[in-house]
Amino acid sequence: MGVSKTLAYGVMPDPATCACGNRSTFDNFTRTASHEIFEAITDPQPFSGWTPEIGDACNYYTIFDASNAPIVSTRSGQTYNVQTQWSQARSACVSATPYLYGVVGSNLYRVDTYAGNRLNPAPTVSWARTTAATSIGAGGLLYIVENNSLWSTNPSTGAYALLGTAGAWSGPALITSIANRLYIVENSRLFSVNPTTGAYTQLGGVSWAGATTMTALAGSLYIIQANSLWKVNPSTGAYTVVGPANSWGGSTMMTAFGNTLYIVENADLFSVNPSTGVWTKLGTGNWTGTTAMTASGTHLYIVQRTMLFQVDTAGAWTGVGTDDWTGTVALTPLN
Repeated sequence: MGVSKTLAYGVMPDPATCACGNRSTFDNFTRTASHEIFEAITDPQPFSGWTPEIGDACNYYTIFDASNAPIVSTRSGQTYNVQTQWSQARSACVSATPYLYGVVGSNLYRVDTYAGNRLNPAPTVSWARTTAATSIGAGGLLYIVENNSLWSTNPSTGAYALLGTAGAWSGPALITSIANRLYIVENSRLFSVNPTTGAYTQLGGVSWAGATTMTALAGSLYIIQANSLWKVNPSTGAYTVVGPANSWGGSTMMTAFGNTLYIVENADLFSVNPSTGVWTKLGTGNWTGTTAMTASGTHLYIVQRTMLFQVDTAGAWTGVGTDDWTGTVALTPLN
């Protein structure tokens, strides 16, 4: 008793009756809450912080997914309507800076997707024999297949640990994740892998020899193999072809963004309906020489030869930063 404390708080209107947006009551509430919570941090006592307040400058500018819906996703998969906030540094309404993690040559880098700056986490070790990388957001770790072994890596410190037996992944590998599980295609087999112990189980008995790329979307795996796109059940390994068979010869990269697949085939970038396989060619870019592709925030990110590009869902692109990306073998967000 007798102790005085200052508490920052936001004043929330009634989302059912206020003019707080044109979506559902709950969406209007979460959008307004994001506005007021940020301002309680940056301007806790009126006009003592950033003026104008960072939410006011971006009122009703929300974070959009690939289908143009104003949402942001949590690690559990739940989505919320969230407002962007003003960045003085970038003179724009932005979401939190999305970082990517990439293996370039023998180094692991954290990448600022706005500026393209790369930062080497410590300790610096060689990742020269990396073949694939992914992440599991719930654990906050990266997972890298390098030197025929699977490693978990702390993206903040660079500390790493061997998962399972050294040399267990001796063939060319593809890797992705769904929830708290890793999935690896090695040589001709598909495996489900425990991200804590490295213990693995083969899924199905089909051969995935020659698979070129793999991603995950809405609880399913998608693999391009034998020039075709396959949807794979991550529990059983059962598979079905998506769209016409033999449609994707020359495909080298695939990622998932929103509710859509994106594929680089030969020189072209396509958006693909994951249920029907119907595709649309995006933009006029020539993507020959692409070595990595992923999605983060509101864009795709593609490494082609020496450059990192930010690409929107219509295919329009811009170069990011001036670093040389020669030798990039993996690029992933921290999901």
